[in-house]
This record gives sequence, C-alpha cells and structure tokens, in this order.
Amino acid sequence: MDKILRSAKRARRELADQAAEWLIRLEAATPEEKRAFVKWLKGSKDAPDEILLAKSTDIMLRQLLREQPIDLDSYTSSENNVVDLDGSQDPISQDGPGSEAAYFESPRRGARSALASSAKWILATSVGLAAAITLVIFGPVFLRDAVNPNLYSTSVGEQRSIELVDGSAVAINAKSRLRVSYSKATRDIYLDAGQALFTVAKDAARPFRVHVGSSVVQAVGTKFDVRRSADRVSVAVVEGTVQVTSEVAHLSSEAAQVALQEAIRVTAGESVNVLATGITPPAPVDVMDVGVWQQRRLVFRDNTLAEITDEFARFNRTPHLRVEGEALRARRLSGVFDADAPEALLTYLAADQTISFKRSGDEIVIALRPLTVRSDQVPQ
Repeated sequence: MDKILRSAKRARRELADQAAEWLIRLEAATPEEKRAFVKWLKGSKDAPDEILLAKSTDIMLRQLLREQPIDLDSYTSSENNVVDLDGSQDPISQDGPGSEAAYFESPRRGARSALASSAKWILATSVGLAAAITLVIFGPVFLRDAVNPNLYSTSVGEQRSIELVDGSAVAINAKSRLRVSYSKATRDIYLDAGQALFTVAKDAARPFRVHVGSSVVQAVGTKFDVRRSADRVSVAVVEGTVQVTSEVAHLSSEAAQVALQEAIRVTAGESVNVLATGITPPAPVDVMDVGVWQQRRLVFRDNTLAEITDEFARFNRTPHLRVEGEALRARRLSGVFDADAPEALLTYLAADQTISFKRSGDEIVIALRPLTVRSDQVPQ
C-alpha cells in the first residue's frame, strides 16, 4: 500500500513539475507548442488542476513583488526555504511522506501540497525566479492563448506584441481582441475590438487581410494601424499601400437596403475612416503619431472629448471619466498625454472655466458649469 501511495504521489509531483514547465514555455510558445499544451491538458484529469495551481503560485509571487521588496539573497539562502528535490521530505504533511494521511489530505491541504510542489520547481531551477518575474508582467495572457491559440486579447492597460507564423508582427493595444486564421491561400485576421498595429511579411501568394466587421483591410507587405470604435474603423498607413473595402448600406427608391462594395486605396502617410455611410477620402496623417500608443502616449488631433475619455479608459480602470451632455461630449480638443495619467487631462480641462468636475467614488463626472456657479476644483 505504501509503495502504491508513494508511486501515486510521485506521479502527481511530476505532473506539477510539468505544469510549472508549461507555465514558462507558453510565454513564447509556437502554435504547435500551444496545441501540444492542450493535448497535455486532455491527457490527465489532474492536469487542469495542476496548471491552475501553478498559476496560483505565479499570482502569489506577483503580489509579493508588487506589494513589498524582496531580499533575494536572504530569501534563497534561508534554511526555511531549502526544499528536498528527491521527494523524501514533505513540507506540508506532518504525517510522514509514505503514510496514507500524507496523500489523502483534506482539499485545502491537498491544494497547498500541490501548490508547494509547483513552487519547489520554480524556486529550485536556475531560471525559476526570472520566470516568476516574467510572469508578473506577462502572466495574465498565457491561459487565454493556451485555451485558444489563435485568439489574442488584452485587458485594461495591457499591451502586447506577437509574431505570427509567417513572420508578420502585431502590436496589440489595451482592451483589444483579435483572431488569427491562416490557410495555404490566405492570411486572415479578425479584429473584434480595440486597436492593433500590423507589420506584414511579404507573401504575394497569400494576401494579408484584416477583417473589422463588414470592412476588410488588405495588404501584401506593409505597416498599418487599425482601430475599431463604436461608430467607425480608422486605418492609418505607415509603409506601403492597403486597400480598404467596406459594405455600405444605401436606400434604394423602394427604401430597401442594398449592400454595395466600396474600395479605397490608402498609401503611406494617409488615413481613412470607415463610417456607416461609407469610407472617407484619404487624408494626410503624421506617421510619427501612428503607433505612438506603444509608448503609452496618447496623441489627439481635433478629437471629441468623448473619444478622448474613452481612450483614457482603455488604459486606466480608475478614475473612470464620464462626460455629461452631448454638447460637451462633442467638444473637440488636441493635445499629447501620458496614457497612464488621466489626471493630466483633468488639469488641462480645469483651465476652461466653463467646465466643472464632481467626484463620486472612483468616477469623475465632467460637465458644463452651471451659470450660477462661479468656480470649481478638480477632485484631488
């Protein structure tokens, strides 16, 4: 019985080690490796538990690194942190490594044991701590990609860059989501939300197309930015040429909607907007402004205040900025801001004596000042 229990426990520890290894490999995994990970997940009923426990270790380390400095020398040299890699000692169970109680623990102690097993691997290997620090930055994305290796998404304030199998590169802005669908004949990207900057590897035999709703941006070898918002799709070209195609709804004499195809060629230094009514004519754009969001800078050129606050919301959970009144929402402004400092926008707006501010919890309401009120202050 003891031999069986030790064998089962050893197998679980090996699975935990594999989970911790996958946690690191997935940071730079190829599509083939991601498919192998999914196969590994399906290969054992305990594999999903171990990968989640390994991820929990990452979250614990992330909180430590975020909330307090760590003396790495004293931490790694402390006798309390020396672990036995041959499995002869169990730091969690007090009943002995081979006893029945040591294996059949309560759910909480079992989770702690498996978590400690994952932590052993991270702390024991030479790259473990560096991997943990890497996970602090990139950890939130690995499970999303592993579950669907062709789906890439970012949360508020999160940016990332990916390299596709053909050598093309995609920089993804915060609060964005895109899907990749490659075949022998085509390279299709579906931008479901947000913004991305594409640097396309040349392949004349396989057109590179970005689908945004009913619009398609097609290129062979070029660099361009696509942004999807509630009422438009904006395309700006840095290098090369793209063709923007959109289905446009028109009303016929019988008031029936007919879908028509409209195509516009856009070259380097130009931009267009795809609206419900059609595609705007190409207009000049400063290529230095295109993709500047990668440096977490926001450049506004005659944008509405509603658009500006929406862009700050892409990078900041708090404070939430809400603009009251259509007149103020439609007011146009220009400026360059730090994406992580919405307070700078408030300071900028405070110079306008017609604007007032009101804080309610994490929300700041921006409104036109009532005529009866003479002054107000930006909430501190």
